Amino acid sequence: MNRRLRAFFAVTLGMAPFSAGAATLMSADLQSRIAGAEFRGYFSNNAFFENHIWRFAPDGTVRAVYDRTRAAAQQSTVRESGSDTGRWSIEGNQLCVQFQLVLDRQKRC
Repeated sequence: MNRRLRAFFAVTLGMAPFSAGAATLMSADLQSRIAGAEFRGYFSNNAFFENHIWRFAPDGTVRAVYDRTRAAAQQSTVRESGSDTGRWSIEGNQLCVQFQLVLDRQKRC
């Protein structure tokens, strides 16, 4: 799993990211925690600082709403907002997501 994405999920699931002693959630546990859940997180992506909200529906669809901010010139910023849809699945003991735009359209687990 992408390190930044793993930290995002760990924080939103209430787990400490990269904990050496953390127990692995099995696929049934993941499925029950993810279906109907909402994840919120911030991260840096290239030149942008992003605020994401992902809503996971029980039918395997996911919707992302995000705001991006970056510095443009001295004392000015550029703000963008958007949304995207995609699919989520559990593969093995990992949560995987694939959006139409977010995460460069790549499936990430």
